[in-house]
Amino acid sequence: MFLAANLEAKPERPKPDIKFIDNGSVKIGIDRSMGASVTWLSWKGHPENSINIHDPGRLLQQSYYAGRMLERIKDGQSKSWSPWSWNPIQGGGVNSWARVTKFEKKGEEMLFAETIPKLWDMADEEAEAVMEQSCEYEAGMPNVVVVRNKFTCKRKANDI
Repeated sequence: MFLAANLEAKPERPKPDIKFIDNGSVKIGIDRSMGASVTWLSWKGHPENSINIHDPGRLLQQSYYAGRMLERIKDGQSKSWSPWSWNPIQGGGVNSWARVTKFEKKGEEMLFAETIPKLWDMADEEAEAVMEQSCEYEAGMPNVVVVRNKFTCKRKANDI
C-alpha cells in the first residue's frame, strides 16, 4: 500500500562519492550518490559550499518537462501534485536518487557523468532518458566553470 506521508521523507542518501576539480580559484564537485549532479561550488572568497543538497529536488542539475499532465495516483503519485507531466531530473525523484552509469574525472580540468534520471513525481521510477553532463573551466578564465548538458529522450512517440 502506498502512503502519501512517505513522500515527505527525505530519501536516505547513500555514502557520498564526490569527484572535484579545483584550479585554486573555483572548486566544483559532482556526487555519484546524488545522480552525479553538481553538489559543490565554492571559490576563493567563499570557501563553503554554495549548493543546496537537502534533497533530490535541489542541487545544480538537469530537469525537463514534456507531454501531457497525467494523474497517476494509483501508481504512487501524490495527490498534492497530481496531475504532473513527464519530468525527469538528474538528482532523483521522490524518495529516490538517480542511477549513475558513468562517473569520471578527466585530468584536473574536467568532470563527466552519465545518469539515468528519475521521474520527479514518482517514488523510485526511472525515466526513459539519459543525461550527460560535463564540467570544466573556461579557457583563459579561471573564475568561470562551463557546465554542458546533453539529454537523450528514449520515450516512444505514443507515450508523449
